[in-house]
Amino acid sequence: MINKYDYQELEKINLKKRDWVNFIEKPIKTGQTVTDFKQWVFEESVGKYKKFENKIKYPYSGISEKKIKKDFEDSEKIRENIESFFQTQWLENSTNGIFKNSSDWSPFIVRKKLRENKYFESSKLFINKCPLRMKPEVIFQNKLNKNKYIIVKRSITKIDSTKYRKNNYHRSLQLQLWCYSWMNELIDADSVSLFVQFYKNNDYGDPVRLSGDALMWERGDNNHEEFCKKIFELYGGIYMNNN
Repeated sequence: MINKYDYQELEKINLKKRDWVNFIEKPIKTGQTVTDFKQWVFEESVGKYKKFENKIKYPYSGISEKKIKKDFEDSEKIRENIESFFQTQWLENSTNGIFKNSSDWSPFIVRKKLRENKYFESSKLFINKCPLRMKPEVIFQNKLNKNKYIIVKRSITKIDSTKYRKNNYHRSLQLQLWCYSWMNELIDADSVSLFVQFYKNNDYGDPVRLSGDALMWERGDNNHEEFCKKIFELYGGIYMNNN
């Protein structure tokens, strides 16, 4: 049972979590990949607060090696059907059907396995004086307008809730997709739409059921760009404004 002092401590943690950008701790060492950047963002926006909360609520909690291995295997499974992106009802309802017709789009990049060795780079995003390296998962190109792209990130969720989607919990995914949108192959694109497609576990614990929700951003949107540039610079990165 949580006593009043624990409750007060949890309230302080929640206040900081809601305003996490003002409490960012810069990394001691900055990695060269988008994965390094994303993991730092997740830790600063969610991870460290979750650890504090768990220490109060569940003093002996921890993540087992077995769970880490299963999460990795689950991530592999949801790559099997890339056409599932166009089967999401949310996509039709929330985008006026713009992205609904899969026949208008063709796969541009599909990363089959998490451990693929090929990296892409961005001449706009620099870390330690070197281009940021990345491994996007799924990118579609429009068949009629070759300068229009969709980038998709697949994510497994345990909570099917719009409120859960839109809080700080998924800022790391937004920033991951932002980095992908500035890879060299897409720099001159007319439009780049960014999607997080959520999967929920079925009754057997396998991530095969599409969630009813999603997240979307557009490259070039002022709020999106300014937020992502700010966090990238706090990480130690440099955005090259070489238009």
